[in-house]
This record gives sequence, structure tokens and C-alpha cells, in this order.
Amino acid sequence: MKALPANLQRWTPKHISGMTGVGKFLAIWKRLAKSSCPKCSSCPVEDHFHVPPCSAPSAVAEWSKLHLALRTWMQTQQTAPEIEAFLFKYLKKVRQPSLGVPTVRA
Repeated sequence: MKALPANLQRWTPKHISGMTGVGKFLAIWKRLAKSSCPKCSSCPVEDHFHVPPCSAPSAVAEWSKLHLALRTWMQTQQTAPEIEAFLFKYLKKVRQPSLGVPTVRA
């Protein structure tokens, strides 16, 4: 951590603990009036667990766009097909509503 720039030293523990710019914290920090997800109506308190599986059309479109960009980049970098397959299998699980982060074990 000490080798990181000061801004990343502050950002890393917040990101790891889920203290990110989502509705829950934006409402606590008084930057938003409500803590609900701005993209869908099914989440009364948007937290970091809700963001990946959010089913709002705009969220699905953004995820698809970023997914394609990552896949394209990995192919231009000649990433091993096994690594690419594993990563996208994991990311598919992340998009599914579940409790917690999926395991990396097969």
C-alpha cells in the first residue's frame, strides 16, 4: 500500500469495504435525496452488491459494452483462451443475482 499514490491509498480500503459512490453512501453523504438505484425500481437501497446484477436496460447495455471492450482487448493482447474463458465465466456469475461474490473454484 505504501508504494501506491496517496489517492489510491485512500480509495483501496473504501472500495474493498463497499464504501463506493452508490445510492446508499450518496444518501448518507447528502449528495442524493434517496438511496434507491437510479436505474431500476427494484432496489430501495443501492449498494455495491446490487450494481453488477442490476437488470435495468441501461445497466445491461453498459455491462454488455464493457464486456465486449474487455473481450476485444484481451484478444488483441493474445490472452490465453483458458484465461479468457475462465474470466468471462466468472463475470457471467457476477451478473446473476446471488448472495455474495461467486467462488473461483470449478
